[in-house]
Amino acid sequence: MSEYQYYEFQAIDRPFTEEERAEIGTWSSRTTPTSTHAIFMYNYGDFPHEVKKVVEKYFDAMLYLTNWGTKRLMFRLPRTMVDTKTLQPFCSFEGVRLSNTKHHLILDMCFDDEEGGGWVDGEGWLSSLITLRNDLINGDLRTLYLAWLHSIKQEYDLKASLQELEPPVPEGLRNLTASLKSFIDFFEIDRDLISAASQASNKKQSESRTIGELLNAAKKLADQRKQKHRQKERQERIKRITELTKQEPELWKKVFQLIALRQPKAYDQAVDILKQLREVSEHLEQVDRFNATIEQIHQDNSSLSGLKSRLNRAGLASKSSARR
Repeated sequence: MSEYQYYEFQAIDRPFTEEERAEIGTWSSRTTPTSTHAIFMYNYGDFPHEVKKVVEKYFDAMLYLTNWGTKRLMFRLPRTMVDTKTLQPFCSFEGVRLSNTKHHLILDMCFDDEEGGGWVDGEGWLSSLITLRNDLINGDLRTLYLAWLHSIKQEYDLKASLQELEPPVPEGLRNLTASLKSFIDFFEIDRDLISAASQASNKKQSESRTIGELLNAAKKLADQRKQKHRQKERQERIKRITELTKQEPELWKKVFQLIALRQPKAYDQAVDILKQLREVSEHLEQVDRFNATIEQIHQDNSSLSGLKSRLNRAGLASKSSARR
């Protein structure tokens, strides 16, 4: 798989001057920046400048995405419009960083997904997240709280921090905007952890929880969700097998008709039906009868190598052949 790196930059508070736009255009021969926007993509090589310095000088937002799992979102915030002390409690772990320039604060959220490596496409993500910058300026700290939640799951050695208290829980975690939902999707934030955290949202008087308590609450929610999913799957399976049971004679008849066609596609269809009939036999506790019929199918069609190979791959091998 080839390398893929995607950089997207956006200016919001003011457009570039002609000189700035010309300078940005020299960074890659394959990029033509607009007065507020620039995209750089690489299948080999790398971006020619330090990203943070570029954001400090030119841009208000930056998104970075790779096919090996790194995701990064940066916002440049006017220092006169945000309070550093309010934002700082959410930046206690690696992955969420806040730094100062003369006129701005740089919020840098960067995480690595160890399971990266699949197909990714960066286009469209920044436009779905850009309003979060304005939310932060207006005092909506849900973006930062969600980033903090993700940072505790990304922390390499969290044991020493399990007794630390969470930062102030912002209101509205149970009523997320489209941009916040995109933020969760982009960084793939644990939804069980979000659900556990949201239990304290909108409460006028709520005690701060420790990180350990949050993680335990998220685990309980995950276990409950998985249990419900397993129960639903069992119910659906029982319903499906009950319907198959009613059709058992017709299904066996169909199997023999398909085998008689002596065609590869017909063999595939016959084996698919046999796998369903095996489930029926298990449900009715008639596995011995089913196995005897499979054995007879092998004996009656011993010259049909295509059928036999398909039966063997499906776990429907002849028991007598296996003993020999």
